Amino acid sequence: MMGLYNDCEHDDAQYFESDPNGLDQHMPGAKMDACKPDLTYLCQFPRALRAVCLIAMYGANKYTERGWENVSDGPRRYLAAEIRHALPIQGYLDKESGLMHDAHKAWNALAALELQLREAPNLLQEMQEEIANQRKA
Repeated sequence: MMGLYNDCEHDDAQYFESDPNGLDQHMPGAKMDACKPDLTYLCQFPRALRAVCLIAMYGANKYTERGWENVSDGPRRYLAAEIRHALPIQGYLDKESGLMHDAHKAWNALAALELQLREAPNLLQEMQEEIANQRKA
């Protein structure tokens, strides 16, 4: 299995549309995924991701689908919700939803992170380059 990222020696965006083995995109076996994150790493957490998905479904039913994207001061408010779910007095299930507090925490953390990354569009690219540089060191 490849590492988290293929080797990233180019700074321009065109490199992201290249084959990690240098194949022309029209050659058999070419796959234009050089330097893209290997999202199969998320497959290490199938149960946790399913639990977070259930939280997303619960929220879509309670409010609106993807309505969280338009909450004013979203990163702060989702951080506050994450903290509230980190401090349950009794049990690991949320009384209102019947779902796990830890799944609520994870969803809120993901919502806050997504909104933060949208506000700083270059940050994700900088993080990706940092991981690539660590692999070269």
